[in-house]
Amino acid sequence: MRTTVVAVALLSLTACADRFGAEPSLASAVPISPGDPITLPMDAYFGSSDAAIVLSNARDRLIRDCMATRGFDYPVVVRQVNGQGDHQRRYGITNLSQALSSGYRPPPGDLVDAETLAKVGQFYEQLSEEGGLALMGPETAEHPYSPDSCFGQAQEALQLHNYDAGQGRIDELMASAHARFEGDSRVADVNAAWSECMEEHGFRYSDPLSVGDDPRWSGVVTELEIQVATRDIECKESTDYLSIVVAVESAYQNSIIEDESSRLSQFADETRAALEAASRIQASVSSSG
Repeated sequence: MRTTVVAVALLSLTACADRFGAEPSLASAVPISPGDPITLPMDAYFGSSDAAIVLSNARDRLIRDCMATRGFDYPVVVRQVNGQGDHQRRYGITNLSQALSSGYRPPPGDLVDAETLAKVGQFYEQLSEEGGLALMGPETAEHPYSPDSCFGQAQEALQLHNYDAGQGRIDELMASAHARFEGDSRVADVNAAWSECMEEHGFRYSDPLSVGDDPRWSGVVTELEIQVATRDIECKESTDYLSIVVAVESAYQNSIIEDESSRLSQFADETRAALEAASRIQASVSSSG
């Protein structure tokens, strides 16, 4: 079986060409073991998932209060800030304690309860034309909502007009970098090393994301699922999987940052402004009881 020696060999490869152009050279890889926090260069601009959750929760509360004044009961989905970072499953499962307890299932705290989801679904199914206008209003040339709708008012209060537009552009840039990452020969090589390690223990999967999608992982967590998840993490460790894929994806993200630094800095400022507005609104809600 190939071991961490593979990592040194892969990272020392000279850049070669792929369908997107030359593969970027890699900086020295930072050793990353399963369970370690993972950061990527775009994190400084992208706005963490925790930030997105804070803004979504604040917007939902504002919409709920506005809709109540117009005679509608708007259900709020309160999403939990997990503080575990944005990339804990970007490259498949990496947390051994979660693997031992729940296999490939998301941690319970990451899920919205079924009753809340049912209420949200029922709200939209039964939403009248009058309710839809109260919520979103007629579309405008600039936005798919009107400024005086409950959604529009929440957007204005949180200064989210520019944030949402910037988020869309950042999503496009991230998707572009990730597509190039997925086509990189060094990613293909380390996926093959990981797959070889798994097959030596009787498990046949092409890469860490494919194993998480196994249809057998439904219903009650089985001993087999826990065995596979545990071996998955061990193979990531022995092939230095995370160090390699993070180094490769970081290289692609850095190339985007070089080209889009001004736009990214502007989006980072818009994110901070929106979070500050959300914090003020939350403080106001808390102080009013």
